[in-house]
Amino acid sequence: MVPTRRQNRRSPSNTPQAVEEAPRIDGNLTAPGGQSYDKDKDARILELEEQVARLQKEKEDILCMLERLTAQYRS
Repeated sequence: MVPTRRQNRRSPSNTPQAVEEAPRIDGNLTAPGGQSYDKDKDARILELEEQVARLQKEKEDILCMLERLTAQYRS
């Protein structure tokens, strides 16, 4: 006979508990304070998009500065 079960099976007390789903209003998840998770998510997405745009601009500025410095030291 070949054993097919795992030897170190989890005991029932170590199994993950079911996660309780947040209440829904009109199909949208709501936070405990009553705010919609969708609104929070949308605001966070906009904030992160703005941050990405700022960081891309900063990266471009740094690259331009680096190119100028490199050109200066080459000549």
